[in-house]
Amino acid sequence: MIRFLQRLTLFSVCASGAYILFIVLAGILLPSALRKNLVYTYGGNGFADRRLAEADTTTNIDLLFIGSSRAYRGFDTRLFYAVGYRCFNLGSSNQTPVQSLALIKRYWVSMKPKMVIMEVNPDICSNDGVESAIDLVSNAPNFHDQWAYALSSPDIRVVNTLIFSFAAKAVGIHARLANPPGGQKYISGGFVETEQKPYDASSGNDYVCDVSKKQLTALGEIARLVQQRGSKLWLVQAPVDPGLYGECHQNTLFDSLMITTGEYENFNHSEKFVFPDHFADGQHLNASGVDVLNRLLLQKIESRVR
Repeated sequence: MIRFLQRLTLFSVCASGAYILFIVLAGILLPSALRKNLVYTYGGNGFADRRLAEADTTTNIDLLFIGSSRAYRGFDTRLFYAVGYRCFNLGSSNQTPVQSLALIKRYWVSMKPKMVIMEVNPDICSNDGVESAIDLVSNAPNFHDQWAYALSSPDIRVVNTLIFSFAAKAVGIHARLANPPGGQKYISGGFVETEQKPYDASSGNDYVCDVSKKQLTALGEIARLVQQRGSKLWLVQAPVDPGLYGECHQNTLFDSLMITTGEYENFNHSEKFVFPDHFADGQHLNASGVDVLNRLLLQKIESRVR
């Protein structure tokens, strides 16, 4: 029995080492089309590398913005700074409440936000969170954070990204593999400014309406955590293409769920947004739309402060 266990241990160690070596070589040598279960997004998907690096040095803020690309492309921190609010945007690509919870736990002690403004919508709450976990694991500045983000959505693709990302950074080749997004500019404070272009009807049309219990549970945990820390949570749904929004059969249900979770505002019901003039694509505002959204937010924040 002892000899069997020794052989089993040796085999496990050798097999694990061979698998790790295979993942590293596949990530370096194979094109993305041939490694579907290994996705590495360092430097891409909305500048998560720069945002997380800046987040590590950010302390004591008034407002924390969090959510998916609708958050990091929709909440312009410059406008809030201009009127005296210290803030940071922790949005990331396809970020679901599960990843939002992990990020809030990671940065709460240093940032100590007085208010958390979280972009929520049926589509992102229907997501499994794997793409977001891969993005965060690829771009987190240290292994401890990478591990925490990997645990948020355990999946073979996330595990493979964790292995490759750790190896790439350990040997210093991660910067050579970076693929920064085109047509976008990272702004200090976490916001991403998108190049002003005509409305793109072919983009942002993948909208799923099948809200996940897992994501709702994570959202509830966020609400409890923020309340326990003595801060405020404001749930915000940014506007999308009215046609896309109208196709979702869970809008009324989703609104009622959000209202029971915390303060909630659905800007799809606002008449201030003009389609397509204020939209970059089906799910994101352009610069003009971002300005309208943020001025509405500022008005409502000021009314809450008073």
